[in-house]
Amino acid sequence: MIIMRFIKIVIILFVFISNLAAAGVSPTPYFSIDKIRISDNTGYVYIKPTAPISKLNSTCEKADLLALSNNYDLFHLLYSAADSGKQIKVWLSTDADDCLGGYQKIRLIEVDF
Repeated sequence: MIIMRFIKIVIILFVFISNLAAAGVSPTPYFSIDKIRISDNTGYVYIKPTAPISKLNSTCEKADLLALSNNYDLFHLLYSAADSGKQIKVWLSTDADDCLGGYQKIRLIEVDF
């Protein structure tokens, strides 16, 4: 019984790590935030950098805002990092059609203290 549970846990971890490794992301330079828009309709937080960010995901239609989904397990921590008032760097999804409402999807956030 214990061996079967251990095997299941190892398989689940392997699948989880494989999915993370397959997800394409690309970092932006550090930037300051001009505005944050929160939409109850879409469930997304839209972040507008003070200066334009290069379009890293060519399949996303819009580039003026970056999008963060409230469906992420660590959404509150990601939002707090974005709302810190410090410069941030984000990693955007580069996977085909991995956009939120046509905007580039934020996958990771780093705060420059």
